[in-house]
Parts: sequence; structure tokens; C-alpha cells
Amino acid sequence: MIGLLVGVITSPHFFQVMLKTLCVLHKLMRDGDTRFKDVLTQHTYVFNVAHFQPGDTPEAWEFADLIRQYAEYLEERVCQYREQRSRREDKAFKDMSVNEIVGIITGYVRCLEMMGRVDMKRHHLSNPAAVTSLSYILKDAFSVYRTCVEGITAMLGMYCGYCLPCIY
Repeated sequence: MIGLLVGVITSPHFFQVMLKTLCVLHKLMRDGDTRFKDVLTQHTYVFNVAHFQPGDTPEAWEFADLIRQYAEYLEERVCQYREQRSRREDKAFKDMSVNEIVGIITGYVRCLEMMGRVDMKRHHLSNPAAVTSLSYILKDAFSVYRTCVEGITAMLGMYCGYCLPCIY
């Protein structure tokens, strides 16, 4: 299945097909089985849209940057999953060293930077697939911020010598 979806991304298609395919992959990354994430992380540059040609219509060119930025963000998420897998991020922050926590937070900050680069324009909001991609990014943002706050809270507790309550 991943091969088919990646095939859609790497071959020239209409911008609508490309955007919807990215949304499907994002949804599977967010809510899919962990086996899907594991298989996805085995591929390098899954979301390579370097050869994406949006088409001849003005609307397609208006969405070209959005599609490239969204694909870059998703690629960063795949890199983050790859790092999580190698770091065994299922451990609680209280059981980690400060260096491990900083490494995790750094990965999440990179994701936040990539989220910020997805430049959603007003005219994009008339497209249902663009709105869906924005909603998935915002849902990711909540979990990313929560993880960063929990990590920072754990580090503060280590430095202060006591356990701070989690705000969530």
C-alpha cells in the first residue's frame, strides 16, 4: 500500500490528487497501525516532490508551494518517527537522562519549524483537501507542544530536585 501511495507522489499528477494523497498518508501516520509507521520509516525520502509539476492551470500553481511545504513537513515527521524508533521513546521522561530529553525535544522543535513553513493562504481554504491538511497539522501541533512541555517539565524537575506536576 505504501508503494502505491508513494508512487502517486513521485509521478506527475494533478495537484488535487497529490494533495489528497498527502492527506491520506498523513492520516495513516497519525492514526494508523504502528506497523505502517515502521514500514514508512524504512523508506528514505518518502515525500520527495522535487519533480512535482503542478500543471497548466493558475489554480494548480497556487497550490504548488503548499504541496511542497506539506510534503517537507511530512518528511520531517517520518524522520522523527525514525529517531523515536532508534531511541525507544516509549520510556517516560522521568526515566530518561537530560541528554535524551533534549534530543527528543529537538526533534519536536524541528517539526514545529516545519509546521510553521506550511504557508496556508486564504484562497487555499476553499479547497477541502487543503483544509483537511491544515486540520491534521494543527492536531499534530497539540501533541507536539504537549510532548515538549512534558519534557521541559521533567528537565526542570531534575534540575530542581523534585517532581513537578504535569499540567495535562
